[in-house]
Amino acid sequence: MFNLKKQPILKQPIVTLLSASLALTSLTACGGESEDDTSASEGAGVEAGAPAGAEAGTTSTAGTEAGTEAGTEAGTTSTAGAEAGTPAGTEAGTPAGTEAGAPAGAEAGTPAGTEAGAMGGEVVIEISGTEAGAEELPPIDESIPGEGAHAFTMIDINGEEVDMRRYRGKVALIINVASRCGYTSQYEGLQALYEAYRDQGFVILGFPANNFGSQEPGSNEEIAEFCSANYGVTFPMFAKISVKGDDMHPLYAYLTGESGQQVSWNFNKFLINAEGGYVQHYLSATTPESAELRDAIEALLGVE
Repeated sequence: MFNLKKQPILKQPIVTLLSASLALTSLTACGGESEDDTSASEGAGVEAGAPAGAEAGTTSTAGTEAGTEAGTEAGTTSTAGAEAGTPAGTEAGTPAGTEAGAPAGAEAGTPAGTEAGAMGGEVVIEISGTEAGAEELPPIDESIPGEGAHAFTMIDINGEEVDMRRYRGKVALIINVASRCGYTSQYEGLQALYEAYRDQGFVILGFPANNFGSQEPGSNEEIAEFCSANYGVTFPMFAKISVKGDDMHPLYAYLTGESGQQVSWNFNKFLINAEGGYVQHYLSATTPESAELRDAIEALLGVE
């Protein structure tokens, strides 16, 4: 006869429930923003233990302390691999990313991310000519005051002050930009225009503004990431400003005063000569590919 008193008590269900509870708790760490937090769970497993293993040697059919494809150095779970390293990952991370970041970017920075590796992380867009791969600009002669658009000090999209005299000697196209506008796709043409003439002394200066249709609601960090990830923007971008109304930035007060034209919508364009003086205003519908705009740029650059 079957004797219930002599049968062993099954512990596996309790362990399974405990592991599941710990895994659920660890998942809450995913919302953290710390650069050094490598314990947050990724898609392949969590520190507290996914079904592939457990923190303190609970049952696991997938891995051991020595580290198989499903185990880690101390029995922590990660289907990605162990300290010794498997094709799927290493001690520091899972297929979803490593300490340096997620697939969107790495420490060196890709169009979609940076060392933080998360949406909204710091993205460095060329501003001053000092970042890696950026154009080297000549030093500013402090004894000569800036004229026209060069008379202002602006804040770039990375939060650094930029003396506009830095662009003395360059033909510039100043544009109020937005991320959710019908003209946003002009970023692609603007980048191409910049690449076509930058070596001949041309620069594009982008100024995000939320004055029209609330079409630039994001933070400077979000704007930088959007521009880099979606359009590969490398021309200088600046912090958000107002280009219209009572709080209009002094730079745009100068531009609209000289041109006699108010900014009518996102992606209006102001062409500036090498001395900082106003040359021409273009409405949003004037595309970066237009012959009118390109001819004017080439004339100022002396391109034949």
